[in-house]
Amino acid sequence: MIEPDDDQLAILASAARFNAIDGNAGAAKTTTLAMKVEDALHHGMAPEDILVLTYSPAAVLAFQQRLRWIGVERETVLRVHITTFDALCHNRLQVLQGDCPYLEHPNREVHETVLRAIQQARLRAERRELGNAFVIPGEGALLIPVLLHAFKRLKGTMAVNALGNEFVLTEASALEAGLDFTETAVLQTYEALRHGLSDEPRSFRDSLAPLFRLPDDPFYDMACALTADDPVFDHGSHPLRLGARLILVDEGHDLNRAMFTVLQHLVEVNPVEQVFVVGDRDQVVHSDGGADAGFMTSHFEAGIGRLQRMPLTTCRRFGERLAGPLGAHASKEYAVAADRHTEITVVRARTVGAVATLIEGVFNHSGQLENGRPSSLAVLLRHPGASVDLESALERRGFQVETHGFEPFLQRPEVQFLRTLVAWVTQSVDTLAQANLLAIQDAFAEFTGCRSHEATKDVRHKNLDAFRDYFLGDPGEFVRGTQDGPVLSHVDDDARAALQRFIVMFAAGIEPNDLHWRLQDVGFVHMFKHAFVYDEQVEDAVEAMTSFARTAAGFETFAGWLKGMAQREWAAKSERRGHQRVIRLYAIPAAKGLEFDHVVMPDVDAGQFDGDAQEERNLFYVGASRARLRLTMTFRDRPSSFLHAFGRESDWDEVVGASETPA
Repeated sequence: MIEPDDDQLAILASAARFNAIDGNAGAAKTTTLAMKVEDALHHGMAPEDILVLTYSPAAVLAFQQRLRWIGVERETVLRVHITTFDALCHNRLQVLQGDCPYLEHPNREVHETVLRAIQQARLRAERRELGNAFVIPGEGALLIPVLLHAFKRLKGTMAVNALGNEFVLTEASALEAGLDFTETAVLQTYEALRHGLSDEPRSFRDSLAPLFRLPDDPFYDMACALTADDPVFDHGSHPLRLGARLILVDEGHDLNRAMFTVLQHLVEVNPVEQVFVVGDRDQVVHSDGGADAGFMTSHFEAGIGRLQRMPLTTCRRFGERLAGPLGAHASKEYAVAADRHTEITVVRARTVGAVATLIEGVFNHSGQLENGRPSSLAVLLRHPGASVDLESALERRGFQVETHGFEPFLQRPEVQFLRTLVAWVTQSVDTLAQANLLAIQDAFAEFTGCRSHEATKDVRHKNLDAFRDYFLGDPGEFVRGTQDGPVLSHVDDDARAALQRFIVMFAAGIEPNDLHWRLQDVGFVHMFKHAFVYDEQVEDAVEAMTSFARTAAGFETFAGWLKGMAQREWAAKSERRGHQRVIRLYAIPAAKGLEFDHVVMPDVDAGQFDGDAQEERNLFYVGASRARLRLTMTFRDRPSSFLHAFGRESDWDEVVGASETPA
């Protein structure tokens, strides 16, 4: 247990109705809110009258643990209403609208709904002579994650809702509103389909339960119900009438417009005596989901009421050697608890092998802490799409790699595509996994611009032999142009030319060591443009495919390489438990709210992880502030300006790894 410091005592003593706490990373923000709960309980407030809202189930558990840690009885903790915005809204909407499945992850129904939305939105645009404004090529299967991410942003900001029911989407009106025409058109159709309708968007009422909800859908659906022109509830039957007297919001910097709308109504319809919102403006890394630190400052005052603003500055996670540079980076005061010490290391690591060697060294020396608890290690990545080489290098060193916030490289569609092409031309299709067949077919249909989707679906549930014979066909006949049965024979001209070059390249003889640089002669860039809308996605796919091709170096044959990849994939699925050498790779946003004894941040380079953009600065702040005992940062050539506060380049050593593929 900790004794409250002066900042915490001021927060506990506040008599203001609305309070905003700007807390530094590691400054015991959650513990401070837990202290406020304990203080309210001590002064006679019933546990059921306290509502604690946070962002994730893990944060709910952490808050409950904080309450137990400061001495609140378990039975009392369970009576306090501690929940996420999602869970609260989903449960209340169940009462208002009826049952609706909550899906932790998109399933096949969600994928099919997005594909139908793409198709219907395209047809609607063409009927209105707006077809040229609709830029999704092909079926769009590989764009599903991108679109779902865009939906999350549009829903979080409620950008389309704010335009009102009279808004008519055109290319000009989208531009004027700062919207992407295609994303908005698909979203409007997707929302109609999600509510079980196939007619024009906005024709469903807020009383209609959707077919499913994904994460973040519940508070968006609730916000829509709350702001409907003709709501299906009155003041007495309001779905957010809970009797709450004290509302606490953790991670307030993650609030977006939809969540804030829910908070507004909670304050309006409950006998709320006090509201405390705690957050760190420099930890806003979900702006693509609509997060805005203004909802715990100026937007709050405009929408709810005047705030008493209070700081929480003393860091209890890491020491002065990290707090000083981070304070300078964020331009704010940072005090540090006297018993906290953190080691900082900055090194040049020019190759992936050097980075992997460094990580292995940190892992081998991490051991156990003084209390006997195993120390925790995390590798935080600014650009997880470029993780292929690092994942491979770590696995060659005997590590099991877990990824958080992004897919393992073997599951990426462009990697599946190249792997399958090599298997096809080397007659090694048996090295592919039956479980990946649907993903492989989606990748082929999209990358090749194949329009024969009905033919594609005919082989979706067949085995690898059927896929080879009826989808791919014979490589030699494909080059000669004599096959017309298999699905692959229906590709467009650009894809046909690229595939023919690929087949001829293998027929003429190519060594595994040369695959990565020979791919640039094939012309896959044109194929990727059939599947992806944005140049950044195309570049990312090319980089991932090239990095994957580099993993063939060192194998004598392509068949051996493919078998090695199959064994690696099988091992990754079968050795989840009991493996003693596990490295966890995180996309930085996925690590927010977590902390680790040891943190490694590779590739903090000028031009790669640098600049004045606030989100970029926030990502560095969040990543570095996850460390408790040790933070190690690397750069390849020129260090990022973010590293300048940690010392001089002339003082930094270089780590050299075993001879491996260059980064």
